[in-house]
Amino acid sequence: MKLEFAKGIPPLVRHWMKDTLSDEDQDPRLRDAVKRLAADDAWLNKLPASSDLLPSFSFEILAVAVFQMSVVAFAAALDLKPLPPRTPPKLVEFLHRHRPTRFLMIATQARMLLKDLSQLPSVTRALFSQEFALWNARSDREITFESVTSTIEALATCSEALDSKQHELDELFKLRDPPKKRGDKHAQRTYFVLIMSDFLGRLYGRPCDAVVAELVDPMFDLKGAMSEESVRGLRRKR
Repeated sequence: MKLEFAKGIPPLVRHWMKDTLSDEDQDPRLRDAVKRLAADDAWLNKLPASSDLLPSFSFEILAVAVFQMSVVAFAAALDLKPLPPRTPPKLVEFLHRHRPTRFLMIATQARMLLKDLSQLPSVTRALFSQEFALWNARSDREITFESVTSTIEALATCSEALDSKQHELDELFKLRDPPKKRGDKHAQRTYFVLIMSDFLGRLYGRPCDAVVAELVDPMFDLKGAMSEESVRGLRRKR
């Protein structure tokens, strides 16, 4: 799929944008919104360089989180109905697919794999070494049995460290309640603004009205109609 990216969109964000569009069953309105966001990097220019909540996360990882939450918020906004509120199976599937990773499970599986590898007989390890040599001959990277176990050890250790942040991640991606006036003609846009305002406020520890304005504009194809002041007004009126 040919996707036009703005110059400032980082490689990892581009990857996730492509991944989102790879689902042919996505709502066409969501697909169009992602394409518009890919072609507009103004929101990235307004994004803070670091997060108070997750100070060890790089700017690129934070940008991926903001993009993913924008997609979830847009899907939730599209589903907003006057009465009664409902969550269709497609949105449930999407939220499940993009839920925060359970790092403890990854760490546990990595530790189990390390234990299994440590108990391999010497003959089996020698066979692995032979296969690795064949791999190295046709690859630009060299791997050994020791380097593989070292990488798995690093994966386990890093996953255990990330597990300590799991609660914060769960809270970070929690959706807020819909607005009271669900039948208003701008209710979907308002709901998106409120979700992203809450999310960015938790992530950065302060309001990010300029970022929200730059996100809602391409997502809803407003052509500059949503200002930072408008976002601030919606956030304060809730």
